[in-house]
Amino acid sequence: MKPRILPRCSIFQFTGAIRLPGALALATAFVTPLPAAILVTGSNSPANADWEDGAVMNGTIGDSGIGTLTLDSGSTLGSSSATIGSGSNGKGTATVSGINSAWQNSGNLFLGSSATGILTIETGAKVVTNGNSFVGYMTGGNGTATVNGTNSLWQNTGNLFLGQSGTAVLKIEAGGKVSNFHANINSGSATVTGTGSLWQNTGSLDVGFAGTAALNIENGGKVSNSGTNLGFRAGSSGSLTVTGTGSLWENSGSVIVGFDGTGILKIEDGGKVTTTHATIGFNSGSNGTATVKGIGSVWQNDGMLSVGNDGTGILKIEDGGKFTSDLATIGNHGTLSVTGAGSLWESTRDLMVGSGGTGTLKIEAGGRVVSPSAYVGFNAGDVGIVTVSGAGSIWRNEGDLILGFGGSGILNIEAGGVVSVGDGLGNLDLARDFSDPSALNIGNNNAPGQLMAAEVTSTGDAAVNFNHTAASYNFTTKISGSAAVNQIGTGTTTLGSVNTYAGTTRVTGGKLIITGSINGSTGIIVNDAELELAAGNILKDSAYITLENASLITRGNRETMGALTGLAGANLLDLKSVGNILHFADSSSATWTDSLTILDWTGKSSGGGADQVFFGSNAAGLTPAQLAKITFLNPTINGTSFPGIFVANMLSSGEIVAIPESSTGLLVICSILGLGVRRRR
Repeated sequence: MKPRILPRCSIFQFTGAIRLPGALALATAFVTPLPAAILVTGSNSPANADWEDGAVMNGTIGDSGIGTLTLDSGSTLGSSSATIGSGSNGKGTATVSGINSAWQNSGNLFLGSSATGILTIETGAKVVTNGNSFVGYMTGGNGTATVNGTNSLWQNTGNLFLGQSGTAVLKIEAGGKVSNFHANINSGSATVTGTGSLWQNTGSLDVGFAGTAALNIENGGKVSNSGTNLGFRAGSSGSLTVTGTGSLWENSGSVIVGFDGTGILKIEDGGKVTTTHATIGFNSGSNGTATVKGIGSVWQNDGMLSVGNDGTGILKIEDGGKFTSDLATIGNHGTLSVTGAGSLWESTRDLMVGSGGTGTLKIEAGGRVVSPSAYVGFNAGDVGIVTVSGAGSIWRNEGDLILGFGGSGILNIEAGGVVSVGDGLGNLDLARDFSDPSALNIGNNNAPGQLMAAEVTSTGDAAVNFNHTAASYNFTTKISGSAAVNQIGTGTTTLGSVNTYAGTTRVTGGKLIITGSINGSTGIIVNDAELELAAGNILKDSAYITLENASLITRGNRETMGALTGLAGANLLDLKSVGNILHFADSSSATWTDSLTILDWTGKSSGGGADQVFFGSNAAGLTPAQLAKITFLNPTINGTSFPGIFVANMLSSGEIVAIPESSTGLLVICSILGLGVRRRR
């Protein structure tokens, strides 16, 4: 008698028997075994014998014990709902493999309900859940789902919950695919890795809803969804990492990195992210950090960007990463940094730094930012701080740049950094109208940077500060409006434009050289520093002068100025070239506590010589006590050069002149000697 070969059979190891379709039992001696289509072992519900090809049931694999289900060879299984891993000692393992092998579940699927559950879909098999799927459902539940291989599919028409009260692991590998409506990774992790691997969410995807969760997209994997929260509830933590060339997170909605909890987004080594809107640090108490790092790493945000909405937000673009956005705000405790050669942030609409709080933008070590226009310090009480530092670091504003629109705006350009406004033809508007105090700082006790703009304008409380260490730095942009100018650092700054700013000019460090003009400045204070007037008629006629251990240098100039309102310490009026005609206003009401030495004066004792220094227009322009504080060092009197120190005489015209009798006061000689050494270079 010839043995009969059946097209399909089911083997149940728990009985050792063979169950054939149609309930036909034959002796094993007359049957040729085939590979199992559905193999069920261990503790399962219903009984193992009921899990057969084509069956439809409501069942549990690993019900309070160890149970396994293997479905392959093109077999199909149906269930109204199913659980893998249940009960205090349960552990369920289900494997669906092979092309045309399918498990159709018309209800919900629980993987690791209150125990350990493992589901593997591989080599082209398919699992369909028409309800919701829960991986790591209840406390104590631990679920792992793996979808591996091209055409392997886990299709959910409902939602997918990972680690709702337990913990979950989802792996989509080597071309596998998972689809669902909404997804929530509450506690656990999901990894999508390999070219062709896809997690397709029709709706939203949240990572770290109330617990700690992570999503990793790597090695060419892809995830798509509409809307994401990373770290949704207070105390939660959600991280999402996209790494490797070809890896893609495609979010057609908004992403919030840190809604009430902690959110982390990393785009590295050529990964790409696309979003519609992005917020980093949404509500008060939240913390969000996003990083775009490495050549080829891209975050394309087509809509609005908010860094630090009400929470703390940090966005870092590093080592060649690229970020693009529409309207952008860096607000309440928000920091955005662009660092490293090739790193780029392009904003297609206005950029606001300091909107709704304190915002900071850092462009460093060769990073670049491009924006149509920018507002730094947007509303009253807001503070915006921008630092552009390092060779190759550039902030290019295609339109105007406003520092202090209503709040306080601070721009630091240092160490070779460059800020361009309107390609060098636009205006930097500093402290507009009734804004809070705002400042432009060139240098930060280091090398200066460069501002490329036609004019720095101001209408409010504004300052332009030069705080650099360069031996020679030329600032050619015009300064106008209400601003004050401060030379602070140890370096030397030259103002070459025709400046009309109305604020005070303070020189408290290094040296300030004027080759253009500052004929709007209301007063000049020089303290432990040097001011050089390298051209004539560059000061406002009424501008007061205060010298405190200072040097005022002129080079054959004609200059009219206000009173010498203060004189403290040892001060020097250094007449570098012949032909200086200097008119101070009547200073007799000023308080002078110390001395003024006039160096290298060439004139006549009767007045009207090559160099002329006036105080007022008559002999009352100085008090006798003030006149006694003025001496001449190494003058040329009536054509003869005299070494040494000479007292001053005041003529009826208000001119002070040297007389040819040398002073013998030792104290005067000692004070001038030290000052003279300081000036000779």
